[in-house]
Amino acid sequence: MTEQKTPDLLSSLLPLRAEESADDFSAAAHDHDAQHSLREASSTPTAESDTPAQLTPLMAQYKSLKDQYTDCYLFFRLGDFYELFFSDAVEVSALLNLTLTSRGKSGDGRIPMCGVPYHAVDNYIAKLIAMGKKIAIAEQTENATSDDGKDGANKPAKPAGKNLMARHVVRIITPGTVFEETLLPERQNNFLMAVAMSDSPSAKNEKQMTVAITDVSTGFLAVEGMGLANLSSFISKWSPAEIVVPDILLKDEMVASALRDFYEKITPEAMAVFNKQRAVEMIQAQFHVKSLAGFGDFSPDELSALGGLLAYLKRTQIDALPKLLPPKKIDQSDFVSIDRASFQSLEILSNNHGGGRAGSLLELLDRTETAAGARLLRERLQQPLKNVEKIIARLDLLQFFVDQQKTSNDIKNHLVALPDLSRALARLAVKKGGPRDLAAVAQVLAKIPALKNTLRQLLPGGERQLSTADKNPDGVVGQLLDSFPDVTAVKNILQQALRDDNLPLLPRDGHFIRPGFRADLDAINNQQKEKRRQLQLLEQKYRQLTGIDNLKIKQNNIWGFYIEVAARQADKMAKHNIFQHRQTLSALVRYNSAELIAMGTDIERGDNQSLALELQIFDELVAVVLAEHEPLMATAHAVAVLDVNQTMATLARTQRFVRPTILAGNNMAGEGGGKLLRLARARHPVVEHALSKQANHFAANDIMLDDKKFFMLLTAPNMAGKSTFLRMVAIIVIMAQSGFYVPADEATISVVDKIFSRVGAADDLARGQSTFMVEMLETANILQNATAQSLVIMDEIGRGTATFDGLSLAIAITEYLNEKIKGRVLFATHYHELTKLADHLPAIACFTMRVEEWEKKLVFFHELIAGRANHSYGIHVAAMAGVPPSVVARAGDILKELENKK
Repeated sequence: MTEQKTPDLLSSLLPLRAEESADDFSAAAHDHDAQHSLREASSTPTAESDTPAQLTPLMAQYKSLKDQYTDCYLFFRLGDFYELFFSDAVEVSALLNLTLTSRGKSGDGRIPMCGVPYHAVDNYIAKLIAMGKKIAIAEQTENATSDDGKDGANKPAKPAGKNLMARHVVRIITPGTVFEETLLPERQNNFLMAVAMSDSPSAKNEKQMTVAITDVSTGFLAVEGMGLANLSSFISKWSPAEIVVPDILLKDEMVASALRDFYEKITPEAMAVFNKQRAVEMIQAQFHVKSLAGFGDFSPDELSALGGLLAYLKRTQIDALPKLLPPKKIDQSDFVSIDRASFQSLEILSNNHGGGRAGSLLELLDRTETAAGARLLRERLQQPLKNVEKIIARLDLLQFFVDQQKTSNDIKNHLVALPDLSRALARLAVKKGGPRDLAAVAQVLAKIPALKNTLRQLLPGGERQLSTADKNPDGVVGQLLDSFPDVTAVKNILQQALRDDNLPLLPRDGHFIRPGFRADLDAINNQQKEKRRQLQLLEQKYRQLTGIDNLKIKQNNIWGFYIEVAARQADKMAKHNIFQHRQTLSALVRYNSAELIAMGTDIERGDNQSLALELQIFDELVAVVLAEHEPLMATAHAVAVLDVNQTMATLARTQRFVRPTILAGNNMAGEGGGKLLRLARARHPVVEHALSKQANHFAANDIMLDDKKFFMLLTAPNMAGKSTFLRMVAIIVIMAQSGFYVPADEATISVVDKIFSRVGAADDLARGQSTFMVEMLETANILQNATAQSLVIMDEIGRGTATFDGLSLAIAITEYLNEKIKGRVLFATHYHELTKLADHLPAIACFTMRVEEWEKKLVFFHELIAGRANHSYGIHVAAMAGVPPSVVARAGDILKELENKK
């Protein structure tokens, strides 16, 4: 096979996206009219190359903005619609199945156009964001003068005689910078990453990378350094929505290779954005400090990555930067290392059959009541701990919830339907929040006293007694109580200020301040009530004057106040010269009068004054909330911690999980050394749950590894359950080191530093890699990176090539793991010859899965027993799968011949 050179990722990035758009375009026509429009648009010039002088003023304005944001779809506000033109219209109409029309001419062809209503724009943006697209929002920054000369309430009017309203891009929406509830995954973080490379390689001459990561919707901000070899696994573990990379790095063949799996998420940025001096200035401006000393000791490379991330946020958010928590360092030495392939094969967060949550460990465990709790649970599964003290601290807290079942249930009830505090704060910080976000803050804070009281009842003098099994229960309760800062003042002012229900989504809709909160607002609103009462009297007066009982005075955004009657009543209105005709519809006629115009103008002026004052109060309330941003974020985290612990405590009780004993390698004298892994009647939690739905029983198994016997060699036929057993052990270790109870009767685990899982494989034709090549690449990664404290599970190594080649590799790999790595290994194989290695490699313990033949059929017990398998029973399994009997019989004859020759 010829060597395939990695292409220049930067040069291939945009052309490939253009090709994808063309493919989508060709498949987009969904009805006759749309097909006609698409063909017409695609067969005529789009005129994007025209100069402004050749375009109408409106199209010149559009093109001027589009030229500044060429990597975005430009949503251009025209009245009640957002419109797209030229190639943007062609591509978006195809992606969203919108009808493609046109507007005016340019050159020899018409200008393609499509649009969406402004009030439904979030639905369309959500679909584009899910496709990895970027959107620039261009808003009208002045209002047109209305027919009667009145200006809009909140924006400057268009000067008389001016035909074109000013428009500016007010925000860029990208997959990693969304805040809206409709655009965010509710129960998982939405991470944005920035990747930078160090000027100096490591001692091993490996390129060193630095990654800054944030979730703007929760305020999280962190930075981490690593070797280039670990970059792909790090990105995969965090699963960012978007990755910002200096364009020059994408020309580096090795970096491009590490990033190619995340190609669709990459946003190239100029290298100047990552300038270290500029980075310091960006960080100081973001956090309003003159020195970074208070944040810790960050290296120049870490500052570069952080600065690049903040610069990207400033470019996309324009004048509304998110409120972020101070940056922290992620020390990967605190966490178990799990490479990308291992994480996927164990199905921790998603399944291997399409990538959804169904059938994953996360799906089983996530019974949290809050979105913040769900995100924290996911984070702990993604990053199991290595520090024994920290693991034990988590287990102590969880045990408190397990032992105190009533307290745990009470807390669960308090958390039901609790809003997402951290994301409400994020929206308020970037001026995209509304009254409902303020109400969400108030609703969460209103629950805190009840949560605290539930915990205080367990302190001395409380109503309930603590279990004697609790470890330092007073300390646990105190720790939980201390995790809630005092933000009572924020709660009080929000409860006083906001109405109880029917709050609008947007501040501009008004009517969200509680009567009695502000005397000046009450005075205006009382005057408005009286004016509207007078309006009702005017309506009654006109009914009596005209004799039209169904005459109504109405109001809308276009006409203001007007009189409306049925068309058949028009003759009666014509008899009175005080009414001026405004509009005739099919069944209705609308009129005005001087008295109504005067009264309407007065009411609208008062409404505008009331709204302006409510908007002022809204801004004041937001300022009060954001002044306590860090304490409120601490409250959000405390709520998430309670949620995770009550969830896992409930699972521990209902699923028969037990507290694992966690030991450090240097504390193992007399208990098998530093490699102890002892499980009694362990179960695979996901498989057990699936079987329980079918009223089937999961066969529990034991395992014992230590310094003397740290290599389990498992020989068993297909369908005997060996792969499930291997995955079960790794999953239990991950759960234990995440600080959770585990599915077993007993578990004692000496902490592992890395977990490798090579169970199952598929080809990667896009890289020219066969299944066997993928298998060997994963095996090479294990042999090069595993340590004596690692956990390695391997299944069917060497089966993807010729028998003798595969057997030779399996033997050599087994010897290397025993003699060089000396970590805990579970090695499953069909090569029965490997069991002979146990005769001279004392660390190997041979096991098999119990299988018996009964009336020429196999019975699988899924039970682990000491010993060696004599047969693979492959022909029996083929018969069970429905292979024709003649083929099965012939295979049996051939097998006998081969065994005799052997």
